[in-house]
Amino acid sequence: MKIVLASTNEHKYSEFADFFKSLDGLAGCDIRLVPPWDPSVGAGPGEVAEDGRSYEENALIKARTWAHSTGIPALADDSGLEVRHLGWGPGIHSARTAAGGDPD
Repeated sequence: MKIVLASTNEHKYSEFADFFKSLDGLAGCDIRLVPPWDPSVGAGPGEVAEDGRSYEENALIKARTWAHSTGIPALADDSGLEVRHLGWGPGIHSARTAAGGDPD
């Protein structure tokens, strides 16, 4: 089974690919994670608006958008910086808080 990673972050792809490689050889596990820049993926959806109210919602938005756009099942995640002394903020809006944003 082929799954596309819904992120253009090369480091994130490496981390996920390493995890999936660790599953090789498990009974019935035949998953190949492909990066969005793989020619078999096509153009992809471009920039995806992460306008959910939680990390989970944003990950679902990205995965569904990529799956719909490419016709390939997609995997996505979302993360943010949460600081206790800032009331666990900025959280989901971390990329919008720092100048320059987030590399995805």
